Amino acid sequence: WRIDYGLDPQRTMLAVPYRAKDVPSSRAEFGYPDIAIVLTCLSYYYGGLDEKQVAVCFSQLLKQNNPALEYETWIE
Repeated sequence: WRIDYGLDPQRTMLAVPYRAKDVPSSRAEFGYPDIAIVLTCLSYYYGGLDEKQVAVCFSQLLKQNNPALEYETWIE
C-alpha cells in the first residue's frame, strides 16, 4: 500500500497505480474493475477518510429516513 497503488484525490476516488512511493502514475488505471475496487477498499481501510469525506458521509446520513438506525449499522 502506497508503493504500488494508492489514492490520487485530485483525479479520482478510486485507487490508481503508483510509479514510486506516494507518487501516482499520471494517467494509468487498473485494467480490471475488480482489482480497482479491492485496491480502493484497501486504500481507504489503511488510509482512512479525510475531513471532507467524513462530512459528506454525515451529510448523506442525515438525508436517510432513519439516521439514528443507519448510524447504528455503521458502528456495529
